[in-house]
Amino acid sequence: MIAVAELAKIPAFPPVAARLLQLLADDAVSTEALAEAIRMDPALTADILQRANSPLFGFESRIDSVQHALALLGTHRIRKIALTLLAGTYLQGVQTLEDHRRCWRHTLATAFLTEELAWACSMQEDMAYTAGLLHDIGRMGLLVAYPKEYGDLLKKARENAYDVLESERLLFGMDHCEAGRQLADTWRLPHDLIVIAGRHHDTPATREIDLLHLAHLGCRLADTLGYYVVEPAATLAVEEIKESLPEAARARFCPDIDHLKEALEAELAVYGASDAPPKVPAPSPRQEPEVEPEPVPTPPPVSKPGLTRSQIALACVVFLLVLLVVIVSR
Repeated sequence: MIAVAELAKIPAFPPVAARLLQLLADDAVSTEALAEAIRMDPALTADILQRANSPLFGFESRIDSVQHALALLGTHRIRKIALTLLAGTYLQGVQTLEDHRRCWRHTLATAFLTEELAWACSMQEDMAYTAGLLHDIGRMGLLVAYPKEYGDLLKKARENAYDVLESERLLFGMDHCEAGRQLADTWRLPHDLIVIAGRHHDTPATREIDLLHLAHLGCRLADTLGYYVVEPAATLAVEEIKESLPEAARARFCPDIDHLKEALEAELAVYGASDAPPKVPAPSPRQEPEVEPEPVPTPPPVSKPGLTRSQIALACVVFLLVLLVVIVSR
């Protein structure tokens, strides 16, 4: 068994990532503050500009600065790209390409799907994406710190249908959820992210939708759509996942599974993790439910006013008087 103290071998969270997470909590963050935080890391800046100039976004003119990228793509998109690239640096030391690919695709899929679930539930999308992105930080850390040992564990689990969490406890003295909780706490991440790193595999006790519940559903949905690290013994059907959402959110989320998967692959392509290059520009899976317009009431017909009997009688009298005057004048 590997000692728990060996978690110290896992690299610390980049300072620029911690700063971006602080900015994430501020809905009124300025583009100047966000650009300044990103420019702290020249490699990150270069990566962001490389992706902003990708054909996937369809801009004709070249983007040559973080401020320019923020102006065209918006703070939400740039913050997502920055955090995703920083999270991806954790897997650079992974020796096995298959393990790297599976872990990274599952992470990206969970982040994307958790954000879509948050949109459907009218919850904060930035925080939901970050929760999905960092939910497996314990697995990523173990894979980087012990690439051979953890790689062997994943291989045996895939070949023999082993329980991954139980296998992790036997080998490391903890599973990746507990490792994630400890790492997130050590790195002083926001409390919600610490809880999600440690409990994203827990079945929610209630139907109340909070950030932990969204991350749990995002992770399960990623497995259902085939973006798993190790194929689970059982998955939830998409309809079962939708039934976990509030009634109003069910009509907004995932009206078309094929469209959702196409948009997900487009998101993965931004980070070089897609199996099939998507159409340009990337499609949006979001679709407001169609609401039949309320029928416009037809106003009652307006009847033209007619002449009353007294008015007709008066007209006849006037006519006769005029006729009498004409005869007499002759």
